[in-house]
This record gives sequence, structure tokens and C-alpha cells, in this order.
Amino acid sequence: MYFEQGEYHLKTGEAKYYSMEYPTWLAELNRLHLANSQYKYSWLSTLFGVVLFFFCVSSLWLIPSSRKMLKRSLYFILAGAIMAAIVILTD
Repeated sequence: MYFEQGEYHLKTGEAKYYSMEYPTWLAELNRLHLANSQYKYSWLSTLFGVVLFFFCVSSLWLIPSSRKMLKRSLYFILAGAIMAAIVILTD
């Protein structure tokens, strides 16, 4: 009998299962990425998010004021906002 993480032998009663564990350094990065509030570096994740949001908003002042470039830039901004909304809503 087979299942998602391994197999089970009916005759012998032996079961084998497989598990995936990350290397130590990668597990540490993954734990930081999860941003658990009990993790000692959770403030770093929050700060990084705030700084990224500031960069995104402040970059809007860098758009040239010519009509053609402004219109084209707004299309890209709208497309990015739609993609971000899809990622947030489907997660």
C-alpha cells in the first residue's frame, strides 16, 4: 500500500515514510520568512515591510510628468497592484 509520504507493506507490517527537512541555515531563513511574532527577529520582518512600502510609494514621485510617460506608468502601477491583490487574496 502506498501513500503520499511513503509506503506500507501489508504482509510484514513494515512502514516506510519520507520526510523533508531543510539544512540548518535554510531552516533559519525559512523561520525568519514566516515572521512568527514569538521569533526574536520578527521586528526585522516588520521593519523590512514598512521600508519596502515607503520605497514603493516614494517611487511614484520619480515618474516623469509628461502625459505619455505618466499614462504608461499608471498602467504598470495598476498591473502591479492587481497582481499583488491576487497574491494576497489567494494566499
